[in-house]
Amino acid sequence: MDFLKEDLEAPQERIHVQIQIHEGDNQLELENFWAKVTGVETRQFNKTIIRPVGRKIGKSKGTCKIRFVDKQTYLKLESLLQRVLTELYEDPETILQTLPHYEFVLQYVKIDK
Repeated sequence: MDFLKEDLEAPQERIHVQIQIHEGDNQLELENFWAKVTGVETRQFNKTIIRPVGRKIGKSKGTCKIRFVDKQTYLKLESLLQRVLTELYEDPETILQTLPHYEFVLQYVKIDK
């Protein structure tokens, strides 16, 4: 989140969160948990996805996907990605063509209770 907010200067109001939990999990509690972790107000959450009962009821915080809808931020991120790939690969365009340009999915960090 710091990377999006501080380094890319993504407008806070353009950042959205979607969580995925299991039946039996406390939806309100988990939405509030992820709001605190991400610093994004629950009014900016997309609809929570509720999956069938899992094996770890009450032991998981679910998963959290961060999304942003801002062309300028996207262009900054794409430019940064191109620079990194240029340093790593001889033909970065081939790699870029395999990436979904409609969405960047950032790796999650496991958060313990």
